[in-house]
Amino acid sequence: MQEIPTPEQAAAHPYSAAELDLLRATSRTEVVGSAEQVDQGLDELAARFGVREMIISTRAYGLAAKAAVDGADRPGLLQDHRLGLI
Repeated sequence: MQEIPTPEQAAAHPYSAAELDLLRATSRTEVVGSAEQVDQGLDELAARFGVREMIISTRAYGLAAKAAVDGADRPGLLQDHRLGLI
């Protein structure tokens, strides 16, 4: 597994054209924002791809940041009121 850089490391990295292309391509399916924005963004992605289920993956540069993003300290976060467990 590859280490994910901190925001400062990412900002300072001299990206190649191929890396920038990859970042642009992967960002088309990323959802970032408040809980409401993420909820809406996931609905939009599901509609765009015509799916009812998705695999959610969080990228974070450290365990503390990942736990905060994943909501590891908030049981039931993955309960979706429309579909049940996602």
